[in-house]
Amino acid sequence: MKEIPLLLMRLMLSYAYLLSALSKFDHLYNNSDLGLVIDIPPMVYIMAFSGLIESLGVVLLFLGFFTNYISYLLLINMLIYGVTMFSVGVEINLYYFVMLFTLIVYGPGKYSIDYLHTQVSLSE
Repeated sequence: MKEIPLLLMRLMLSYAYLLSALSKFDHLYNNSDLGLVIDIPPMVYIMAFSGLIESLGVVLLFLGFFTNYISYLLLINMLIYGVTMFSVGVEINLYYFVMLFTLIVYGPGKYSIDYLHTQVSLSE
């Protein structure tokens, strides 16, 4: 019975991180001097790296592939990016944290590549 909520959680997170990654890349493309505006040049690199991790997260969460690994990476990314960019939306970060933590604890569910890989490994 928990399979559908886990699938929906993965799909919701995938969509949310897609929007977040696109937003970061849009800011990088349209504001190449963003780091100079906020007087911290490394922020451009942090934003680009964060966007890359989130883009990877979109694909892996959608497919349910390496779900635990990408969930850990997204949690770390969220903490680092949130601290360095002084993110205002703390409650949204808490929602993401709880959902990613749930995926780490319960796994991606039956409707995932991870589950299929586990079943094939067990049958051999």
